[in-house]
Amino acid sequence: PDSSGGDSGTGGGGGGGGGGGGGTGGGGGAVLPVVTPATQAASKLAVTETVKNADGSVKVLVKISDSVLETELTKWTGSASRLLFQIPEAADQVELSITNGQLAKIIAKDATAIVEVQGIDKGFIIPGSVLKSAAGSDEQSSVILQAALASKETVESAKQLLVLQSLNAIGTPYEFSINVTNGSGVSHEIKDTEQYIGHVFYIPQQSGVSADTLSAVMVDTAGKQVITVPATFVQEGDKIKVTAYRKGNSMYTVVAGQAGFK
Repeated sequence: PDSSGGDSGTGGGGGGGGGGGGGTGGGGGAVLPVVTPATQAASKLAVTETVKNADGSVKVLVKISDSVLETELTKWTGSASRLLFQIPEAADQVELSITNGQLAKIIAKDATAIVEVQGIDKGFIIPGSVLKSAAGSDEQSSVILQAALASKETVESAKQLLVLQSLNAIGTPYEFSINVTNGSGVSHEIKDTEQYIGHVFYIPQQSGVSADTLSAVMVDTAGKQVITVPATFVQEGDKIKVTAYRKGNSMYTVVAGQAGFK
């Protein structure tokens, strides 16, 4: 992943462009249409803040500057423009907050725009229309995207469930969520969406394991379910970049092979 740029700014993607690059489809099946245009020249788009949680984990908070966003939108042409946030800070959790007003401006400029959060080891690829729909009609609402390493307790529960299904997990599970906070400060989670969301995370390369022998899965520890999801796997140095696609958010990980699922 791109870790260039030493300050606390994040990169902004320019407009328009063709489809995304290659990658190997995983056991979950072919990737469903989430457009990822070619990378454009980066500019400072937002400011980040690093905070330490009570449990010792580190979170990076990302917010968008209205004035810089408006300048960025003037650069967009065509469709499927990309708003890219490159986050160079290492953190257990990455959280992007975007207001309903900002989403309205994005969609007014390009109804097919893509919002991408690109952290060191995790991120999102999500249609802007999904976020605007989640924000609803409350002009004071904000949408909060969070990608995080699963907690130790959750990881243990996930491992136990995978073992019961005779599945060999590769790497660590990641949790993804979208929450909407209204003008009164009341929040609710958006678990399902009408369009596919790309959930990005990285796993270590292991001896004897190649990208074409992997499957991405959604792990539901509460419901005791493991479900395959469409995914791409791209080799990047000593790691494999995974993009798992689903119409909603949950916890995702990767398993070796294409075993049967119960």
